[in-house]
Amino acid sequence: MADETRPLRFDIHVHYLDEPSADNGVVVGPKQRLHPFTLFMRGIRFLTCAKPFPEILARELDSPMLDRAVILAMDGCYRNGKLDRKNTAYYVPNALVADFCGRHPKALLGASINPMRCDAMDELERVAVMGTVLIKWLPYSQGFDPSEAAIKPFYRRLAQLRIPLLIHTGPEYSLISNPPRLSDTSVLIPALDEGVTVIAAHSSLPDSVFSRSKAEFKRFRVLLDRFPNLYGDTAALFGASRVRQMDLLLKDDMVRSRVLNGSDYPIPQLWRLAGGKINREVRRTVSAQKNYFSREYLLKKELGLEESFVRPATVLRLPSDSPKGDIERGLNA
Repeated sequence: MADETRPLRFDIHVHYLDEPSADNGVVVGPKQRLHPFTLFMRGIRFLTCAKPFPEILARELDSPMLDRAVILAMDGCYRNGKLDRKNTAYYVPNALVADFCGRHPKALLGASINPMRCDAMDELERVAVMGTVLIKWLPYSQGFDPSEAAIKPFYRRLAQLRIPLLIHTGPEYSLISNPPRLSDTSVLIPALDEGVTVIAAHSSLPDSVFSRSKAEFKRFRVLLDRFPNLYGDTAALFGASRVRQMDLLLKDDMVRSRVLNGSDYPIPQLWRLAGGKINREVRRTVSAQKNYFSREYLLKKELGLEESFVRPATVLRLPSDSPKGDIERGLNA
Protein backbone atom coordinates (compact mmCIF):
# COMPACT_ATOMS: atom_id res chain seq x y z
CA MET A 1 0.00 0.00 0.00
CA ALA A 2 1.29 3.50 -0.90
CA ASP A 3 2.37 5.89 1.84
CA GLU A 4 -0.66 8.15 2.36
CA THR A 5 1.45 11.17 3.35
CA ARG A 6 3.87 11.33 0.43
CA PRO A 7 3.31 13.41 -2.75
CA LEU A 8 1.59 11.58 -5.57
CA ARG A 9 3.75 10.07 -8.29
CA PHE A 10 2.71 10.59 -11.90
CA ASP A 11 3.46 9.15 -15.31
CA ILE A 12 2.33 11.65 -17.95
CA HIS A 13 3.10 9.56 -21.05
CA VAL A 14 1.15 6.29 -21.25
CA HIS A 15 -0.21 5.17 -24.62
CA TYR A 16 -3.52 3.40 -25.16
CA LEU A 17 -2.68 0.97 -27.98
CA ASP A 18 -5.72 -1.23 -28.34
CA GLU A 19 -6.49 -3.28 -31.44
CA PRO A 20 -9.31 -2.05 -33.74
CA SER A 21 -12.73 -3.58 -33.14
CA ALA A 22 -16.31 -2.91 -34.13
CA ASP A 23 -17.09 -1.05 -30.94
CA ASN A 24 -13.95 0.89 -29.93
CA GLY A 25 -13.40 3.18 -32.94
CA VAL A 26 -9.64 2.52 -33.10
CA VAL A 27 -8.06 2.87 -36.55
CA VAL A 28 -4.70 1.47 -37.66
CA GLY A 29 -3.98 2.92 -41.08
CA PRO A 30 -3.06 0.67 -44.02
CA LYS A 31 0.56 1.88 -44.08
CA GLN A 32 0.97 1.53 -40.32
CA ARG A 33 -0.34 -2.06 -40.32
CA LEU A 34 2.82 -3.22 -42.11
CA HIS A 35 5.18 -0.99 -40.13
CA PRO A 36 7.88 -2.97 -38.26
CA PHE A 37 6.78 -1.45 -34.94
CA THR A 38 3.19 -2.64 -35.40
CA LEU A 39 4.32 -6.14 -36.35
CA PHE A 40 6.75 -6.22 -33.41
CA MET A 41 4.14 -5.19 -30.83
CA ARG A 42 1.60 -7.67 -32.20
CA GLY A 43 4.25 -10.38 -32.09
CA ILE A 44 4.94 -9.66 -28.41
CA ARG A 45 1.23 -9.92 -27.61
CA PHE A 46 0.91 -13.19 -29.51
CA LEU A 47 3.97 -14.79 -27.88
CA THR A 48 2.90 -13.77 -24.39
CA CYS A 49 -0.73 -14.86 -24.94
CA ALA A 50 -1.72 -11.37 -23.84
CA LYS A 51 -5.15 -10.46 -22.60
CA PRO A 52 -7.01 -7.47 -24.13
CA PHE A 53 -4.98 -4.27 -23.84
CA PRO A 54 -7.31 -2.53 -21.34
CA GLU A 55 -6.92 -5.48 -18.95
CA ILE A 56 -3.13 -5.45 -19.28
CA LEU A 57 -2.94 -1.70 -18.70
CA ALA A 58 -5.26 -1.86 -15.69
CA ARG A 59 -3.09 -4.57 -14.17
CA GLU A 60 0.12 -2.59 -14.70
CA LEU A 61 -1.45 0.51 -13.13
CA ASP A 62 -1.81 -1.43 -9.90
CA SER A 63 1.85 -0.67 -9.18
CA PRO A 64 2.23 0.65 -5.61
CA MET A 65 4.98 2.95 -6.88
CA LEU A 66 2.69 4.92 -9.22
CA ASP A 67 -0.38 6.93 -8.19
CA ARG A 68 -1.62 8.62 -11.37
CA ALA A 69 -1.05 7.96 -15.07
CA VAL A 70 -2.03 10.16 -18.01
CA ILE A 71 -3.50 7.83 -20.63
CA LEU A 72 -3.00 9.26 -24.11
CA ALA A 73 -5.51 9.19 -26.94
CA MET A 74 -4.18 9.70 -30.46
CA ASP A 75 -5.78 11.68 -33.23
CA GLY A 76 -5.12 10.95 -36.90
CA CYS A 77 -4.32 12.84 -40.09
CA TYR A 78 -6.95 15.09 -41.61
CA ARG A 79 -7.69 16.20 -45.16
CA ASN A 80 -10.12 19.06 -45.70
CA GLY A 81 -11.05 18.77 -42.03
CA LYS A 82 -12.04 15.08 -42.23
CA LEU A 83 -10.17 12.03 -40.94
CA ASP A 84 -7.79 10.72 -43.61
CA ARG A 85 -7.70 7.00 -42.83
CA LYS A 86 -5.22 6.23 -45.61
CA ASN A 87 -2.50 8.45 -44.15
CA THR A 88 -3.37 8.01 -40.47
CA ALA A 89 -0.99 5.91 -38.38
CA TYR A 90 -3.14 5.32 -35.30
CA TYR A 91 -6.44 6.86 -34.31
CA VAL A 92 -7.49 6.22 -30.72
CA PRO A 93 -10.65 8.22 -29.87
CA ASN A 94 -10.75 10.55 -26.90
CA ALA A 95 -14.05 9.02 -25.82
CA LEU A 96 -12.55 5.53 -25.67
CA VAL A 97 -9.69 6.65 -23.42
CA ALA A 98 -12.05 8.75 -21.30
CA ASP A 99 -14.19 5.66 -20.74
CA PHE A 100 -11.16 3.70 -19.53
CA CYS A 101 -10.11 6.56 -17.25
CA GLY A 102 -13.59 6.72 -15.78
CA ARG A 103 -13.26 3.08 -14.73
CA HIS A 104 -9.75 3.25 -13.25
CA PRO A 105 -8.98 5.45 -10.23
CA LYS A 106 -5.36 6.08 -11.22
CA ALA A 107 -6.05 7.01 -14.85
CA LEU A 108 -6.23 10.60 -16.14
CA LEU A 109 -7.34 11.55 -19.64
CA GLY A 110 -4.73 12.88 -22.04
CA ALA A 111 -6.79 13.83 -25.09
CA SER A 112 -5.42 14.26 -28.60
CA ILE A 113 -6.82 16.78 -31.08
CA ASN A 114 -5.40 17.46 -34.53
CA PRO A 115 -6.01 21.22 -34.89
CA MET A 116 -6.74 20.75 -38.59
CA ARG A 117 -9.93 18.75 -37.98
CA CYS A 118 -13.06 20.71 -38.78
CA ASP A 119 -14.39 20.46 -35.22
CA ALA A 120 -11.09 21.03 -33.40
CA MET A 121 -12.34 23.91 -31.25
CA ASP A 122 -15.54 22.10 -30.35
CA GLU A 123 -13.60 18.95 -29.48
CA LEU A 124 -11.30 21.00 -27.24
CA GLU A 125 -14.31 22.23 -25.31
CA ARG A 126 -15.67 18.68 -25.06
CA VAL A 127 -12.48 17.16 -23.67
CA ALA A 128 -12.03 20.09 -21.29
CA VAL A 129 -15.41 19.22 -19.79
CA MET A 130 -14.39 15.55 -19.74
CA GLY A 131 -11.43 16.52 -17.55
CA THR A 132 -8.45 16.15 -19.83
CA VAL A 133 -5.22 17.09 -18.07
CA LEU A 134 -3.30 17.79 -21.29
CA ILE A 135 -3.51 17.60 -25.09
CA LYS A 136 -1.10 15.33 -26.98
CA TRP A 137 0.29 16.19 -30.42
CA LEU A 138 2.52 14.28 -32.84
CA PRO A 139 2.76 16.76 -35.74
CA TYR A 140 5.16 14.60 -37.76
CA SER A 141 2.65 11.73 -37.73
CA GLN A 142 -0.59 13.72 -37.68
CA GLY A 143 0.53 15.71 -40.71
CA PHE A 144 0.26 19.36 -39.71
CA ASP A 145 2.65 22.26 -39.15
CA PRO A 146 2.25 23.86 -35.69
CA SER A 147 3.37 27.22 -37.11
CA GLU A 148 0.27 27.59 -39.32
CA ALA A 149 -1.58 30.81 -38.53
CA ALA A 150 -4.94 29.00 -38.53
CA ILE A 151 -3.92 27.23 -35.30
CA LYS A 152 -3.52 30.42 -33.26
CA PRO A 153 -7.10 30.42 -31.90
CA PHE A 154 -6.53 26.86 -30.69
CA TYR A 155 -3.39 27.94 -28.83
CA ARG A 156 -5.16 30.88 -27.26
CA ARG A 157 -8.02 28.74 -26.03
CA LEU A 158 -5.56 26.20 -24.58
CA ALA A 159 -3.88 29.03 -22.69
CA GLN A 160 -7.24 30.29 -21.39
CA LEU A 161 -8.18 26.79 -20.22
CA ARG A 162 -4.69 26.25 -18.78
CA ILE A 163 -4.41 22.90 -20.56
CA PRO A 164 -0.79 21.91 -21.29
CA LEU A 165 0.28 20.71 -24.71
CA LEU A 166 2.48 17.60 -24.88
CA ILE A 167 4.29 17.71 -28.23
CA HIS A 168 6.57 15.01 -29.62
CA THR A 169 10.17 16.08 -30.25
CA GLY A 170 13.15 14.14 -31.55
CA PRO A 171 13.55 10.98 -33.63
CA GLU A 172 10.67 8.54 -34.04
CA TYR A 173 10.75 5.08 -35.59
CA SER A 174 7.47 3.53 -34.46
CA LEU A 175 5.06 5.42 -36.73
CA ILE A 176 4.68 6.36 -40.36
CA SER A 177 5.63 10.00 -40.58
CA ASN A 178 5.67 13.20 -42.58
CA PRO A 179 8.65 15.57 -42.98
CA PRO A 180 11.18 15.06 -40.12
CA ARG A 181 11.23 18.82 -39.46
CA LEU A 182 7.79 18.42 -37.86
CA SER A 183 9.52 16.75 -34.91
CA ASP A 184 12.16 19.49 -34.56
CA THR A 185 12.29 21.50 -31.36
CA SER A 186 11.13 24.56 -33.32
CA VAL A 187 7.59 23.12 -33.42
CA LEU A 188 7.24 24.12 -29.76
CA ILE A 189 7.71 27.86 -30.29
CA PRO A 190 4.29 28.93 -31.69
CA ALA A 191 2.44 27.52 -28.68
CA LEU A 192 5.00 28.93 -26.25
CA ASP A 193 4.64 32.38 -27.83
CA GLU A 194 0.89 32.23 -27.18
CA GLY A 195 1.41 31.45 -23.47
CA VAL A 196 0.54 27.74 -23.61
CA THR A 197 2.30 25.47 -21.14
CA VAL A 198 4.25 23.11 -23.39
CA ILE A 199 5.85 19.78 -22.53
CA ALA A 200 8.45 18.57 -25.02
CA ALA A 201 7.93 14.82 -25.16
CA HIS A 202 11.32 13.07 -24.91
CA SER A 203 13.00 16.42 -24.12
CA SER A 204 14.43 16.57 -27.67
CA LEU A 205 17.00 13.91 -26.81
CA PRO A 206 18.95 12.77 -29.89
CA ASP A 207 19.06 9.37 -31.48
CA SER A 208 21.53 6.80 -30.16
CA VAL A 209 21.38 4.64 -33.28
CA PHE A 210 21.27 6.43 -36.63
CA SER A 211 22.15 10.06 -35.92
CA ARG A 212 23.84 11.43 -32.82
CA SER A 213 23.41 15.14 -33.55
CA LYS A 214 22.76 17.10 -30.36
CA ALA A 215 21.49 20.17 -32.21
CA GLU A 216 17.82 19.76 -31.26
CA PHE A 217 18.61 19.12 -27.61
CA LYS A 218 20.75 22.28 -27.57
CA ARG A 219 17.80 24.23 -29.00
CA PHE A 220 15.57 22.77 -26.31
CA ARG A 221 18.06 23.89 -23.68
CA VAL A 222 18.04 27.44 -25.08
CA LEU A 223 14.23 27.49 -25.08
CA LEU A 224 14.13 26.43 -21.42
CA ASP A 225 16.00 29.63 -20.56
CA ARG A 226 13.69 31.71 -22.75
CA PHE A 227 10.30 30.25 -21.79
CA PRO A 228 9.33 29.50 -18.16
CA ASN A 229 6.23 27.74 -19.56
CA LEU A 230 8.34 24.99 -21.19
CA TYR A 231 9.02 21.55 -19.71
CA GLY A 232 10.34 18.24 -20.97
CA ASP A 233 9.51 14.64 -20.16
CA THR A 234 11.52 11.46 -19.63
CA ALA A 235 9.48 9.20 -21.93
CA ALA A 236 11.50 6.39 -23.54
CA LEU A 237 14.60 7.39 -21.60
CA PHE A 238 15.55 3.70 -21.70
CA GLY A 239 14.35 3.20 -25.26
CA ALA A 240 16.71 1.86 -27.91
CA SER A 241 17.03 5.23 -29.66
CA ARG A 242 17.78 7.34 -26.56
CA VAL A 243 19.25 5.25 -23.75
CA ARG A 244 22.87 6.14 -24.60
CA GLN A 245 22.08 9.86 -24.73
CA MET A 246 20.52 10.17 -21.28
CA ASP A 247 23.56 11.94 -19.82
CA LEU A 248 22.54 15.08 -21.71
CA LEU A 249 19.49 15.23 -19.44
CA LEU A 250 20.99 13.78 -16.28
CA LYS A 251 24.01 16.10 -16.14
CA ASP A 252 22.16 19.37 -16.78
CA ASP A 253 20.64 20.81 -13.60
CA MET A 254 18.29 23.15 -15.48
CA VAL A 255 16.88 20.33 -17.60
CA ARG A 256 16.52 18.02 -14.61
CA SER A 257 14.57 20.71 -12.77
CA ARG A 258 12.08 21.03 -15.65
CA VAL A 259 11.34 17.44 -16.64
CA LEU A 260 8.19 15.47 -15.84
CA ASN A 261 8.15 11.72 -15.56
CA GLY A 262 6.86 9.79 -18.56
CA SER A 263 7.44 6.18 -19.50
CA ASP A 264 6.15 5.73 -23.09
CA TYR A 265 4.27 2.58 -22.00
CA PRO A 266 3.84 0.02 -23.55
CA ILE A 267 7.03 0.57 -25.58
CA PRO A 268 9.72 -1.88 -24.38
CA GLN A 269 12.55 -0.18 -22.47
CA LEU A 270 16.13 -1.48 -22.71
CA TRP A 271 17.23 -0.34 -19.28
CA ARG A 272 20.13 -2.79 -19.14
CA LEU A 273 21.91 -0.62 -21.72
CA ALA A 274 22.19 2.08 -19.05
CA GLY A 275 25.16 0.06 -17.82
CA GLY A 276 27.13 1.44 -14.88
CA LYS A 277 24.56 4.15 -14.11
CA ILE A 278 22.49 1.54 -12.25
CA ASN A 279 24.22 -0.19 -9.34
CA ARG A 280 24.23 -3.95 -9.00
CA GLU A 281 21.73 -4.15 -6.16
CA VAL A 282 19.18 -2.01 -8.01
CA ARG A 283 19.72 -4.04 -11.18
CA ARG A 284 18.87 -7.20 -9.26
CA THR A 285 15.76 -5.58 -7.77
CA VAL A 286 14.60 -4.31 -11.15
CA SER A 287 15.28 -7.66 -12.82
CA ALA A 288 12.98 -9.33 -10.32
CA GLN A 289 10.28 -6.68 -10.74
CA LYS A 290 7.56 -7.69 -13.21
CA ASN A 291 5.56 -4.46 -13.19
CA TYR A 292 6.45 -1.97 -15.96
CA PHE A 293 5.75 1.17 -13.90
CA SER A 294 7.51 -0.12 -10.80
CA ARG A 295 10.64 -0.78 -12.87
CA GLU A 296 10.48 2.75 -14.25
CA TYR A 297 10.27 4.25 -10.77
CA LEU A 298 13.12 2.19 -9.33
CA LEU A 299 15.41 2.98 -12.26
CA LYS A 300 14.68 6.70 -12.39
CA LYS A 301 14.97 7.06 -8.64
CA GLU A 302 18.45 5.54 -8.91
CA LEU A 303 19.27 8.12 -11.60
CA GLY A 304 18.19 11.00 -9.35
CA LEU A 305 14.92 11.71 -11.17
CA GLU A 306 12.52 11.09 -8.29
CA GLU A 307 11.28 14.70 -8.35
CA SER A 308 10.12 14.25 -11.94
CA PHE A 309 7.41 11.91 -10.62
CA VAL A 310 5.82 14.56 -8.37
CA ARG A 311 6.41 17.69 -10.48
CA PRO A 312 3.41 17.06 -12.81
CA ALA A 313 1.06 17.99 -9.94
CA THR A 314 2.07 21.62 -10.52
CA VAL A 315 1.92 21.50 -14.33
CA LEU A 316 -1.08 19.43 -15.43
CA ARG A 317 -4.65 20.73 -15.48
CA LEU A 318 -6.05 18.91 -12.47
CA PRO A 319 -9.64 19.98 -11.70
CA SER A 320 -10.26 20.25 -7.97
CA ASP A 321 -13.95 19.44 -8.43
CA SER A 322 -13.30 15.99 -9.94
CA PRO A 323 -13.38 12.73 -7.98
CA LYS A 324 -9.59 12.82 -8.31
CA GLY A 325 -9.38 16.36 -6.99
CA ASP A 326 -6.83 15.43 -4.33
CA ILE A 327 -4.21 15.34 -7.08
CA GLU A 328 -4.32 19.11 -7.37
CA ARG A 329 -2.71 19.29 -3.97
CA GLY A 330 -0.20 16.61 -4.93
CA LEU A 331 -1.00 14.57 -1.84
CA ASN A 332 -2.16 10.99 -1.70
CA ALA A 333 -5.68 10.80 -0.31
